[in-house]
Amino acid sequence: MDLLEAISNTTKTILTALLSHAAVTAPVHARDDIQSWNWISIYFWENSQHRAYLCGDHRIDNDMGKEKLWIAGIGHRYLAHKHLQHGLGYLYMDIRNVGTNAWTQKKHLEFEFNPKDKLTDTLGFHLRNRLETRFLENQDTADYRSRHRLQLARAVAIDPVCKLFVNTEAFYVYSIDKLNEIRRVPFGTGLTLRPSARLNLFYMIQSKRTQATDNWNHNHIVETQLISTF
Repeated sequence: MDLLEAISNTTKTILTALLSHAAVTAPVHARDDIQSWNWISIYFWENSQHRAYLCGDHRIDNDMGKEKLWIAGIGHRYLAHKHLQHGLGYLYMDIRNVGTNAWTQKKHLEFEFNPKDKLTDTLGFHLRNRLETRFLENQDTADYRSRHRLQLARAVAIDPVCKLFVNTEAFYVYSIDKLNEIRRVPFGTGLTLRPSARLNLFYMIQSKRTQATDNWNHNHIVETQLISTF
């Protein structure tokens, strides 16, 4: 508990800003754009402490009418303690510029430090802390961003539903010294498809602001996450 308490203290400022923003930014203000994000993760090696995976994502914006982004990646997570998980990952991205339709490549190196615990027999929390080193095509230097996601999940036994969850995530960009994105999931559910496969379905409100202004823009996201183990 001392470790969890220390981590909680270090992220207190970010989480306070996160919750404050969620309280004052209502979904009704979101702009009229619905996006579809579709993740797939394949765990190709797994035991009690280690998990290695391949992942991909396909995102469609403009009211689900235009391809926006492709992601492919590989990663590893290590359960150092029953309350603490470490992670390393690499992502390759193709991103479409909405204005010019040009595609740009980006690469991410990621490190995670993720405490978790149970509050009751069926209710648990997970605090994902991720540091990203980002390399953009035709850019000589990398930039850095950290992400902090607090999730509450309740286990349920209503076949095929296995869990219900909510979460909120803050994104901090160090080059501009600014919290520039917040993602809120007011409702999500996990489904067991078979013993080796499960599917997460959820609705997200994505709030972003540009480097030049403090004005927030908002998007509606419908996301699927398919997770399969071999």
